[in-house]
This record gives sequence, C-alpha cells and structure tokens, in this order.
Amino acid sequence: MTLETVEQAWYHGGTLPAKPVVISFDDGYRPQFTYALSELLAHGWPGVLNLKAEGSDLYTSNVEAMIDAGWELAAHTIHHLDLTTLEPEQLKEEVTGSRKMLRREYHVPVANFCYPAGQFDSTVIVAVKAAGYTGATTEIPGYADRGAPYELDRFEILGSTGVSGLAEDLG
Repeated sequence: MTLETVEQAWYHGGTLPAKPVVISFDDGYRPQFTYALSELLAHGWPGVLNLKAEGSDLYTSNVEAMIDAGWELAAHTIHHLDLTTLEPEQLKEEVTGSRKMLRREYHVPVANFCYPAGQFDSTVIVAVKAAGYTGATTEIPGYADRGAPYELDRFEILGSTGVSGLAEDLG
C-alpha cells in the first residue's frame, strides 16, 4: 500500500490490513520503472517513488506510468544533498522547492518526504513540516510508528539481501 493510505488509516479513521507493507524506492533509478513497476503490478501492489526533482534516471513518461499504476510520488529534494549541512535558505529550497516542482510536473499531491541518505535533524524536521508534508521516511531500520510521522523508520532491501532479507526483517 502507499504511505498516504497508511496515514489515512492512522490519522483519519481509515482501515489497514493486519500487516500492512509500504514498498518505497529512492532517487528514481531506471530499474524502478523497468523492473519494479511490472513486478508490483503483477501482485496488484502500489509503490512509493521518493523522487529527486532533478537528475533522476526516469523519464517524465515513466513517472507518469508509475503514478497511473497507483504509485505514490514523494519528494526526495532537488539535488539529493545532506540537508543537515545546508544554510536555512538552501534547506528551504531543497525541501519546499522539490515539492513544488514535483506537484507542478505531475499534478499529484506529494504529501510525503524522504530524507536523502537518511540524514536529518530537528532543523530539517521543522523545514519538512513547514513545507506542508504529512510525513517523512528515514533510513533507520525498523517499523514506522504513527507517533513519529516525520521520523518513519523503514527496512532497506539491497540486491544482496533480496526477498529473504526482507522476510527476515519482517520476521
């Protein structure tokens, strides 16, 4: 399911299955379209694409196809910088600007944010909230907690860990 669906259940009385899973992909690499989209479609599952507003490997038509297949589009900044090192103006541009760019390009809400390389601190969280996002994902291993919408943990699945690694994490 999408993160937006989970948030709808958590904060607005929606429902979730017993063990909901959100599958997210960062950056916008070509295989996310060429492989992941068809695999998830075969199972009837949506994904979440945490997309850099500039410099991804995906064509606009690829992203549009993913959205049309039920995927959620989330912002992953403009340039994929370590947000904890930026001056206030640049931080605002990366966080707010990426959302504006993606919304303008794809005509979808862009409700969630993903911290590049998992780097965030309290200043970054304040900027993400101020930009109007409803939540943000980290690279901290673990289950997302509705009580920490701007510090949502997730499990990283690498090519080397594969499905068996995911099964172990979800254990």
